[in-house]
Amino acid sequence: MKRRFLTAVFCVVMVLTCVLSFASCGAASGGNGFAEDYEPAPPVKDDSYLDVDLGSGFEGGESEYERKIIKTANISAQATDFDKAVKMIEQLCIDLNGYIESSSVSGKSLTSKGTFRYANYTLRIPAASFDGFCDGIGGIVNVTSSSSSSDEVTSTYYDIKSRIEVLEMQKESLQKLYDEYTEYGNINYLIELQDKLYEVISEIEAYETQIRLYDSKVAYSTIHLNISEVEEYTEEEKETFGQAILGALKGGWDFFLTICQGLLIAFVACLPFTIFFGIVAAVIVFICVSSAKRRRRRQQGADKQ
Repeated sequence: MKRRFLTAVFCVVMVLTCVLSFASCGAASGGNGFAEDYEPAPPVKDDSYLDVDLGSGFEGGESEYERKIIKTANISAQATDFDKAVKMIEQLCIDLNGYIESSSVSGKSLTSKGTFRYANYTLRIPAASFDGFCDGIGGIVNVTSSSSSSDEVTSTYYDIKSRIEVLEMQKESLQKLYDEYTEYGNINYLIELQDKLYEVISEIEAYETQIRLYDSKVAYSTIHLNISEVEEYTEEEKETFGQAILGALKGGWDFFLTICQGLLIAFVACLPFTIFFGIVAAVIVFICVSSAKRRRRRQQGADKQ
């Protein structure tokens, strides 16, 4: 009985000790069961914002968008009154609301009995006035050659616009994450967010530069104009069939003479080597023939004995 009584007393003491221990822990934590030095966990690092699809946003047909076409022309012309022609072309450019991107004039005037003058212009003309300028310049100077090209950049243009929109959304997400995360102490993650944010901003600026460049080239067509000063205009004569035949024969004969000249030059260039190796070969043949004759004579003498 005494042993059972002691065991019961020991169990009661242990229960009271456990109750008092839990009570003291609750008091130390302010009665809410958490330690005062507990720091809230930072938000879980989510890199899903890095996985934004930057694929082509130009999914619709080109008919749904304003077409973007870059026009370029190259014109060569002659002018008898060089100064007047230059002034009229510059005035025509201004009248069409265009501007001169670059220009240069070289040479001396005809009155100074020097070399003829040449003018090189790069003109930017509003796209709507492109055809009007190309037609109007023929009344100022004598156009000797002209060519034009149209480069459609509609798909590329709107693809870049779509990429900018996606990057803008990515930028907003990164900025929001950066602003919300500054209250926590993980400096490495903050630096990573900041670097990614700067990278996205740089991409946006680069794409916006391309858009501005396309807008400029689409709105203002480019015309490269070369003007030569001449005493009188030269007319381009059409080649007849007989002239074409004679030209072909002359070209063939010239080609034949060129081949013969090349062969002759090659022969003369190799002549010293040919003479040298010919002499060496002759000496070798002479030595071989002489040796063979001596052996034959010795053989004949041996046979007689």
